[in-house]
Amino acid sequence: MKCIVKILVLFALPIAALLPSGCAHRIVTGGYEVSPDHSTRLDVVIRPDAGSDYFDIGRKTVNVSVLAVGGRVRAPLFSRQYIFMAAAVEWSIQWLDADHCRVDLYSYPAGKRPNNEDSISNREPATRHGVVPLATLTVARKGNSQEFEEVTFPKKSA
Repeated sequence: MKCIVKILVLFALPIAALLPSGCAHRIVTGGYEVSPDHSTRLDVVIRPDAGSDYFDIGRKTVNVSVLAVGGRVRAPLFSRQYIFMAAAVEWSIQWLDADHCRVDLYSYPAGKRPNNEDSISNREPATRHGVVPLATLTVARKGNSQEFEEVTFPKKSA
């Protein structure tokens, strides 16, 4: 037992000393929707810049990817990164068919913290008061290949 304590003291304390003393919170949010034929899924991940509040207007990085479901292939079939100046960002993913998907991005007013009643948790297009459409992205399968490409973007700039 003493040996375990010595090991913890020798290794854990120096590592803990290297860690920042403050507690930095960074909200990263995201979600996905699987295609109707269950072969692919579209992922959305949204990150604010480090040190900025997710609910305030600031730079938000939005990553959109299409991935194969199952199998051994881990490389994305589509992957893009977009930057917006916006407050809390939500999304709506809608597969039009197995080869076409639409993503609508929305922003809440600065300081607004969506709750279950007014969140777009059902991922349907926003009709809530004060929610601003940011952009629409449509991706489609490239011919007979597995890869996807961007068809339209943006609907509206922020």
